[in-house]
Amino acid sequence: YLNVAEACYALCLGYDWLYDTFTPQERDAIWLAVKEKCFDTAKDNMTNCTGWAGVLNNWNQVCNGGIAIGALGMLERDPELCAHLVGCAVRNIPRSLADIGPDGCYPEGPTYWVYGTAYATYLMAALTSVMGSPSKHLGGFASARRRRTPANSTMASIKPNPAPTAHTMLSAKL
Repeated sequence: YLNVAEACYALCLGYDWLYDTFTPQERDAIWLAVKEKCFDTAKDNMTNCTGWAGVLNNWNQVCNGGIAIGALGMLERDPELCAHLVGCAVRNIPRSLADIGPDGCYPEGPTYWVYGTAYATYLMAALTSVMGSPSKHLGGFASARRRRTPANSTMASIKPNPAPTAHTMLSAKL
């Protein structure tokens, strides 16, 4: 499922960055593809914290993070579904961060530490961009032992001002 989550991340960033260049029909086609191929296939695992969504390795961070960032990029299309997916990711990802030792040591080694925690960090940056404040909406991230994880922040532009209804639903899920 790594490839689906990474594709969702990339496609939804492109959707957000190029939004004004797409016709309404192109936006609809992209939304329907992302919903069907990414969100609908991820929802059960993310909701129930099963399969890749609940494992204690990099798959958790990459898959939950990729889908959640995609959901933030598509928040205005289906606020209820997207807010639900983001809320699940915020709940699920800290499970895989719990094994990071006080010295920053990761059980899978440095390569997977970078790969997995990059997606957790991308999600933190995206939540900060959308919600305005990281501290109020990161939930379980604050309790995970992540003092020495990388601080990559390459999120350039997830819509900073979602529709009020979408923003309210997302706030309620976090």
